[in-house]
Amino acid sequence: KLLSFWMRRGAPRQARSRKPRAKLEGQEGSLLTGFEILRDYAGIPGLVYIKNFLSKEEHDTLLSILYGKQNDLWVNEEGRFGGTLQRRNQQYGWKYSYVSQDIEKANQEMPDWIHSFVVKLKELNVLDDLPQQMIVNEYTPGQGITPHIDKVHCFGKVITGINLGSAITIDFTLLQDRKNVVEVRVEPRSVYLMTGPARYEYLHSIFPRTSDTVNHRDIKRAKRVSITLRTVVPLSERE
Repeated sequence: KLLSFWMRRGAPRQARSRKPRAKLEGQEGSLLTGFEILRDYAGIPGLVYIKNFLSKEEHDTLLSILYGKQNDLWVNEEGRFGGTLQRRNQQYGWKYSYVSQDIEKANQEMPDWIHSFVVKLKELNVLDDLPQQMIVNEYTPGQGITPHIDKVHCFGKVITGINLGSAITIDFTLLQDRKNVVEVRVEPRSVYLMTGPARYEYLHSIFPRTSDTVNHRDIKRAKRVSITLRTVVPLSERE
């Protein structure tokens, strides 16, 4: 199913750098120092990109936590159609079930070590509500994820991704025009947020391959870890 989707779609276009941008200057007593926020990134309405959101030390600390004291939490979830997912994950706050396509309370609460990064996002005015759910996915070279929109009945209006390890190319496909595909390069230590149309009108996916073509160069993938932060839709607000 995954491969047939890419065979049916048109050739993707690569993201360009000429995008609307808003540069935030440092403020005394604030975490706002040296960040550049690119809005409607790659021409996708509602896609926000912040390069170098993490320092190298913060990046390495997060990886050391996930493969240190949290290492026993890595699991291969049961898939919707039987078997298990190839990629491993950790889930906090709420657990998304790939079988039921719904959420339930997770065994692990939202961890303290993610809080400072949430505060930073709020101070940058790109995040309003505190995330209630976090899923950490591990991707090895050759692994991908099928085109999808994060479940609207489960998760709120902003999806935040923190990229660790390898850079990756994420494909954004307009739901109403499957030939309209944009390749977005996401660097390590960066953050992207899907809001508005990027959240609700575009599928996002990662093609399962061992390398990406960037500016006519073949770039090998390495292990990548994605931290996804989401709010949860209350039961009272579900359709």
